Formats: sequence, C-alpha cells, structure tokens
Amino acid sequence: MKKRKSRRLEWARYVVACTAILTVAWLVVTLAVMAFTKAWAEEPRPEPTRAQMEIAAETLEQLKGE
Repeated sequence: MKKRKSRRLEWARYVVACTAILTVAWLVVTLAVMAFTKAWAEEPRPEPTRAQMEIAAETLEQLKGE
C-alpha cells in the first residue's frame, strides 16, 4: 500500500513540475511575442525622398488627366 502511495506522490510531483515548466515557458513566449509586436508596431516610417514625391506628383497629375 505504501509503495502505491509513493508512486502516486511521485507522479503528482512530476505533473506539478511539468505544469510549472510549461506555464513559465508559455509566459516567456507570450512576453516575447508582445515585445516583438510592440516594437514592430512602433517602428517609425522613413520620410519619402524627393524622387518619390516627384513620382507621386506625376502619377497624381496623370490620374487627374484621365
């Protein structure tokens, strides 16, 4: 009977340890994803160059002419 209890206790400890490890891993992954998403969303857009502005103006004129 005592052997059976010790096996159950051993399995219970194993399950608790695995659950704790998986919970911590999930938390770390979640925090990493949140940090990456925040950094990606806050990435500044570069200012358009003069050539890009000229191309945009020419395209706008062409579209207005049609």
